[in-house]
Amino acid sequence: MHWRHMEIAPEPESEAYYALLRRYARNLADHRHNVALISPLGLARFSVGEQGRLAVDFSGFDRWVEIFREEGVVGRIEGGHIGGRKAGWESEFAVTVHQVKDGRVVTASVDPASAEAEAFYAQFFPTLVTHLKARGWLEAYLQHLADEPIASNLASYRAMAALARKYAPELRIIEACHTKDLVGAIDVWVPQLNYLENDFEHYQARQRAGDEVWF
Repeated sequence: MHWRHMEIAPEPESEAYYALLRRYARNLADHRHNVALISPLGLARFSVGEQGRLAVDFSGFDRWVEIFREEGVVGRIEGGHIGGRKAGWESEFAVTVHQVKDGRVVTASVDPASAEAEAFYAQFFPTLVTHLKARGWLEAYLQHLADEPIASNLASYRAMAALARKYAPELRIIEACHTKDLVGAIDVWVPQLNYLENDFEHYQARQRAGDEVWF
């Protein structure tokens, strides 16, 4: 779903589109923001490469990062979510994958513990890490998995985290969270304020353990 905040809708990928994006970035910098949420998964172009394998082009992601940095939003890059709820608020998470089938790229939403998820992220995550290292962005980069995990979908969240830990151990995971029961699956905790208050000792302990806590 896309929420329209203004009655401005330039053609995607047009010069007017990127001019508007640059205005957003400049406005963020003017108001002292030092974090930009930019999705390499969402902005990547996937195609059929050599020997029929999936090929990944991060040039769209790079252009976004460069615009925000040029305009002064210099700090962290929050890599956008790879998954989301299957249905309602208490449902399990699914992840987005891209696959080559019958000579073309198809996109699907699958269980994070599935063979399809394993196959895609075994390629995507290492390719992303290699790209971030080449651009000098790895230290600034944080990876989102799925927004606001709660008690009822912890297992599927941990399955996503397991993919990231296995195939991209260099990436630090950040998440807005409604539960403290995610030690080992999150490196940068972003609790809603009431959860920060209720579980304040937990978050102090996570800081002492080397994690970050935002709110």
